[in-house]
Amino acid sequence: MLERDGLLTLVEENTYDGVRQSASEGIRRYSLLRNLNVFNREALTKEHGIRRLHAADFGSSADVLGGYDAHYQGGTQVVVAVNTGDVFEYNTSTRAFDAKSQSLANARPDLFMFANKLLLLNGTQFRSRTSAGTWTAVSGSPPAAKFGTVHAGRALVAGVSGSEHLFYPSGVRDETDWDTSLAVIVDSAEGTSGLTNLGRLGPYMIVQTPSSTHAYQLSTDNPRDWDNFDISTQVGATVHTAWVEVERAKGNEMRSYAFFWGYGGPYMLAHTGSKPALLGLMDPIMRSVRGTEYQDFPALDVSRYGSVSAAYEEETGRVLFGVTKQGDAENNLILWVDVESAVAFADGQGEYPFWGLRDNVNLGYFPSDVLFTAQVDSTGLPSATGQRRVLAGRNGVVFELHVPGLYEDHGEPLPFEAVRAGYDGAEDGVRSFIKSMRHARVRATQIGGGELYVDLIADGGQNTGTATLDLDAGLTTWGGSTWGGGRWNAGEFRTIRGDFGVNGERFAVRLYDEGNIEGEFQIDGWEIDGYVEDRR
Repeated sequence: MLERDGLLTLVEENTYDGVRQSASEGIRRYSLLRNLNVFNREALTKEHGIRRLHAADFGSSADVLGGYDAHYQGGTQVVVAVNTGDVFEYNTSTRAFDAKSQSLANARPDLFMFANKLLLLNGTQFRSRTSAGTWTAVSGSPPAAKFGTVHAGRALVAGVSGSEHLFYPSGVRDETDWDTSLAVIVDSAEGTSGLTNLGRLGPYMIVQTPSSTHAYQLSTDNPRDWDNFDISTQVGATVHTAWVEVERAKGNEMRSYAFFWGYGGPYMLAHTGSKPALLGLMDPIMRSVRGTEYQDFPALDVSRYGSVSAAYEEETGRVLFGVTKQGDAENNLILWVDVESAVAFADGQGEYPFWGLRDNVNLGYFPSDVLFTAQVDSTGLPSATGQRRVLAGRNGVVFELHVPGLYEDHGEPLPFEAVRAGYDGAEDGVRSFIKSMRHARVRATQIGGGELYVDLIADGGQNTGTATLDLDAGLTTWGGSTWGGGRWNAGEFRTIRGDFGVNGERFAVRLYDEGNIEGEFQIDGWEIDGYVEDRR
């Protein structure tokens, strides 16, 4: 808003957005969203912290290669982690992972429930665990598969060395019944490294190679009666661990969505009609996905796309992808996509999906080698009546992510940062004019006990000013058991002002806390004001 005396106020109320690398510098957009989420609509919310599920590392701190939350008929539950040589089960009495002496091959496993058993397969071993806790090698000469899923009452497995173009169905609810003559040839797997993923999407089994995606359906009466069609002959998955399905109810129908990682980046399958549709989600983070750092958003190591992991975080409505930053040897960063914005994009009601990232420079790493969900109680113990949370494995440790009421990461401060660019007064016709910006006003929750910092960055860093906003300013509390005549307003939104003097044509706003804010903190808008120099 521009007034007669040249006073210019640039208001930001559209906080529900995501990082966007595919837009010009003149468009308002986030270039960075770090350790913030957009679950609370029209507000940026600080992330919750992470904690270990157990005190001591297990398996000599070897790499964690897999994890699963197994639920059996009758209510039995066990959380399982797999490292480079063994299976470990979480002991809720000792809060430790106990080794099960399975002598596994050093390979990334797949784990899934079938016929009230937990199946584990890794390309060499094919094991099952009963509800009583007994691990055995599956009999019946099962294929030496690397991954699988369940469809039409059968276990479907693939990734057999030398037969990478095939998938194999088991007998109905019987993991010991295998007839290799029922193996299905996937023609598009020829000339590639073979099948990379089997997943479920609504009524379909999804079959993927590195460069194709197909939908299959099996008759429940005839194990040879398969219907199938191509979804894409150009796009496929890098690895089965990067696949996650999400369902949404709309009216009287259930809609299914699946998110996965391909060699071109992240994709989504949307089943909202007769057949699934494929959509690319990578445009807003295209530069990073292609291996280029862009405006402080880190570059990804594209050579490690075969190690991406994924999980759905219910409490924030996001799909999380564990990825590797350039220069590192293992996953150390989570990229997240807001599911509602991705669904709107699929429905043609949004221009792009919203992305952000989760990490912590104070830790020196961030657990994301393996991501999976588990039901846990408020203390982090597995519980069949608990809430689904995302667990993350790394180097002999399993962490719980986004812990309610926790605002540090394993004892380290949790800093957030948002950078939004494109403030130039174009809507008031003063884009090319020099402006002298004096003040920042931020609407934020007044939780007390911390400071919010606002940098105003002019013309790509030619001029910068910093304002410090006190979260105790104007905060009234009570002492002891009396109100003391004051008004309790902690946790309410309040406008906080900071001052600086920055000259330039175009500005970016950076909001951050350096980890000092410890509480349920939200920002729902801000504005910067000053004068247009040629209009005074």
